[in-house]
Amino acid sequence: MEKKQLFPDCIFVETQDPDALEEQLEPCRTFLQASKEGSLVWLVPSEEEEFLKELCGNEHHLCMSQGYIRNGIPHVIHGPLVGMERRIRKIDRHKRTANVEMPAGKPGTFLLAGLEITSKS
Repeated sequence: MEKKQLFPDCIFVETQDPDALEEQLEPCRTFLQASKEGSLVWLVPSEEEEFLKELCGNEHHLCMSQGYIRNGIPHVIHGPLVGMERRIRKIDRHKRTANVEMPAGKPGTFLLAGLEITSKS
């Protein structure tokens, strides 16, 4: 089993005051990546936030899912991807991964999740 960071270049911070957070981060500007608008704080849309919380749970860890493919349609029977089969855009059975489309994102915005396909018919 291989473990990787889902968002290796990101730090997620919950705050009620994004402006105050940005002010506190200003001395670190040379080490941080700013958005196109120049902001150091990138707001995560609430739909994406709920999606990530549902996938990763309280431990903030995306576990491996298991499933099968029948008639070309993936069916997930165990793990965080249960019920999210319609979001799966591509499955790599060799690497045991799936590209899962993010909600409210730009078309083509994917999350790489672990998915083991145990059978295909």
